[in-house]
Amino acid sequence: MRLPLAILLCSASIASALEPVTLQLKWLHAFQFAGYYAALEKEYYREAGFEVTIREATPGGDPHKAVIAGEAEFGVSDSGLLLHWHAGEPVVALGVVFQHSAIALVALKEGNSQSVHSLAGKRLMLTPNDVELNAYLRREGLPPGTYQ
Repeated sequence: MRLPLAILLCSASIASALEPVTLQLKWLHAFQFAGYYAALEKEYYREAGFEVTIREATPGGDPHKAVIAGEAEFGVSDSGLLLHWHAGEPVVALGVVFQHSAIALVALKEGNSQSVHSLAGKRLMLTPNDVELNAYLRREGLPPGTYQ
């Protein structure tokens, strides 16, 4: 009877040794973050010594700001993180999940010939953190102000 008690006490001490950390998402809970949820469900974080809380974004929230403010230990971001690092903010990219950006431009087809330059003067829907898309538009000669 002492052996099960010893095992129970040992597992209780392991559970108390877990380091609590928060992972700040860049968007609402969604399938794009399935890997983080799967790792939580399969207890990979626990095996590594962490008690992880996955927190969805709030409107207007920014994952890198949550990390810098100490509200989260880790955050999911995009290539815009490089701009924050370049500006001297104390951020580090731990890993790259996607090798290519998933951002895409979608538009109704108008006529036989259509290019990114046909967006000049048009109304576009962009989010404030679409760093890659904004860089692409600038490179193509469409800086902010050439579209709504």
